[in-house]
Amino acid sequence: MANALFKVGDDIEAVVPARGSLCVAVQGAAPRALVSGAFHHLPARGLANLDQSLDADVLVCSDHAAATKATIELVDHIPGCRGIDAGTLSAAAAIEAFTAVLIGVNIRSRSHASIRLTGLRTEGP
Repeated sequence: MANALFKVGDDIEAVVPARGSLCVAVQGAAPRALVSGAFHHLPARGLANLDQSLDADVLVCSDHAAATKATIELVDHIPGCRGIDAGTLSAAAAIEAFTAVLIGVNIRSRSHASIRLTGLRTEGP
């Protein structure tokens, strides 16, 4: 979980690293590692509060099926969270950048909102 963000005035802006995302940069630095990106868009306070369940979907991306599966299983053990396969690490750039939008919404509304995908078929047909 990492986001390249910085504050400009009252706004939070995404920084797009040369490799597109921090996840891709980590994979490049450790090419044999099974890197997955997840938890980018969850409020840190929500994750830290172990006494309260979250209500969030967690987008998981990786270039390794085993890493995606293991990360989704971990996410699914967190009360109120659902792991969603978001594709390869190339999706991490958009997820990391969207976090700046979500933080801005939370600052303006003084909340700790997260995302939930609706209409998603998670079980078989």
